[in-house]
Amino acid sequence: MYLLKREQNLGDFTRLFKQTCRREPNIRKMSQRLLVDMMMANADRLLRRRLMNLLSKQNPVPMIHLSMKTSDSPFRLEPSIIHVWDYSYPLLLSFGIGPTKGKTRLINLLFASNFEESLQDEYFYGTIDVDFGYNFTKRRPINIADAHGDISLKTLQHISKLFNGFLIHINAKHFMSNLSYVIDILNK
Repeated sequence: MYLLKREQNLGDFTRLFKQTCRREPNIRKMSQRLLVDMMMANADRLLRRRLMNLLSKQNPVPMIHLSMKTSDSPFRLEPSIIHVWDYSYPLLLSFGIGPTKGKTRLINLLFASNFEESLQDEYFYGTIDVDFGYNFTKRRPINIADAHGDISLKTLQHISKLFNGFLIHINAKHFMSNLSYVIDILNK
């Protein structure tokens, strides 16, 4: 909370926290994404809105989470994102089709963002974070969203209208052997 109140990047803190948690065998893999989601899930509506505002200043914010409850959809949209959404800047969604490595690292290098790289954890699979680019002296003229793992075609159809463009990462071998599926995604 102290770091968020000071509008700080949570990356260094979570790296140290993850290293400490790895020493304990009974603690699940921790991530910045998990900590933020737990904090948001346990806050009331007004506090979630304030947390989202503070978090967005130096950190990517969650857009789509894993659903905590049993429901029709395995994912849920973070409603507090509406309060920090900036419609005056275009929003690109970066996602992969099939097995891709280094996608988030590439996005971080190209756009000077600081998305957390996916862990081998089901908590990351299919989630999406957004970096609004507030952390620059002169604000970045584009907002970037990064999907962790594969996102389903159904989820992509539901959210595609929110984005002005897409950065699609695909392995050449996977592309050649799944051409009809790739074309289906591009058509959707």
